[in-house]
Amino acid sequence: MFDALKREVISGERAPGTKLEPAALAEQLNSSATPVRDALHRLAGTRLVELRASEGFYLPFITEPDLYDLYAWNAQLVRLLARCWPAHRPLPKADSLPADIGRATGAFFELFVVPGDSREHAYQMDLANDRLAAPRAAERDVFEDLESELRTLAVAFDNAPTRELIKLVAAYHRRRMQATATIVRALYR
Repeated sequence: MFDALKREVISGERAPGTKLEPAALAEQLNSSATPVRDALHRLAGTRLVELRASEGFYLPFITEPDLYDLYAWNAQLVRLLARCWPAHRPLPKADSLPADIGRATGAFFELFVVPGDSREHAYQMDLANDRLAAPRAAERDVFEDLESELRTLAVAFDNAPTRELIKLVAAYHRRRMQATATIVRALYR
């Protein structure tokens, strides 16, 4: 139930600020309201859902400063993860990313987590990817070259020195931080 509801919440199909009705979600997911309510509470713990006292569950509003900070955090996390890489990077290859650009972007950033290195690193990257899922969906309305941009990053991940890769990833985040206002507007359309 939790995973199905999380996919629904991060899909970008609903605008930030939308009220989430447990009964309606239960019907949509062929469940009863109790497991849906439990899953909504868990999602509130990850900040993917907001619980407002006496009002219920909502998708959190996303403001320009919040999204800017989230992109900045993702950039910092990637730099931290890259610093943890072993000297001879036997990392997974980026050549098999999913076809869907939203899922592919999240999968690309998951490559920075060294398998078996730190469960906390993996958890933080998962949280960042989940919280950026809806903005990444909105980016499709803002940027025309997302696929070629990601392809460039993937080629750099597989072939470039770490320093060059980190420069490209920093440029990726800077571009989004500069377009935060436009991305936020696209989220609410």
